[in-house]
Amino acid sequence: VMAEEEEQRRQERARRQEEEFGCAIAGGFEKGDYVIAQNNMSVQGEIIVKKGTRGVVRGPSETDPQNRVSVAFDKREKAGYAQINVVHFEIKVTDAPLQKDPNVSELIEKIMTPRDARSKQVVNELEED
Repeated sequence: VMAEEEEQRRQERARRQEEEFGCAIAGGFEKGDYVIAQNNMSVQGEIIVKKGTRGVVRGPSETDPQNRVSVAFDKREKAGYAQINVVHFEIKVTDAPLQKDPNVSELIEKIMTPRDARSKQVVNELEED
C-alpha cells in the first residue's frame, strides 16, 4: 500500500510540475526544496559551488530537464552563476535554514544592550526586596 501511495504522490507531483514547467523536475525534487551540494561543483575546472553549500530548487533545467535541476545556491565561489543546472544526483534534500524570528532578535537586542544608570538602579532596588 505504501509503495502505491508513494507512486501516486510521485505522479501527482510530476503532473503539477508539467503544468508549471512543461516537464517534471528530475530526481523527484520540488520547486522550493532546500538542497545541499553533495560534492564540489566545477565549471571548466573552477570550483563554483563547494560541497555542503545550501541551495533552493528553482525548477527543471531548461537545457537538460531529464537529468538536471536548476538550483540557486546561497554562496557561490565565483560570481556570475545565479542559478546552476546540476545533475539531480549531485544534490540532496536538506532542512530549511533556521528563520530569524523577529521576537527572538528583539529579545537578544534587549539583553545585549547595556542599560543606562537609571534603569540599573531600578533593577537593584527590586533585588533588595
